[in-house]
Amino acid sequence: MTSRSHAALVHLGVPAEVVLDEWEHLAAVTREIAQRFERVYDTHLSHATTIDEATAMLARLQSLARTAVASALDAALTDAASLRIGTIDAT
Repeated sequence: MTSRSHAALVHLGVPAEVVLDEWEHLAAVTREIAQRFERVYDTHLSHATTIDEATAMLARLQSLARTAVASALDAALTDAASLRIGTIDAT
């Protein structure tokens, strides 16, 4: 987590120790996600015959993985927000 995002969360009222705990959890979860993409590479994409091909393939996979994770996170947060907003009394 960048120091800017850490500071922004603290500014919103999240205790610094909670921000750090959440960062540690996020780092662990994303390592697991990265390992899954590594297996995808090893199983389906490791046919490159040169270092340049392998580097390009891994860079493309990293970009696609970043987009996939961001999309999944956005969808999950949207669902969570909808549930929270649905419980607010509009009166």
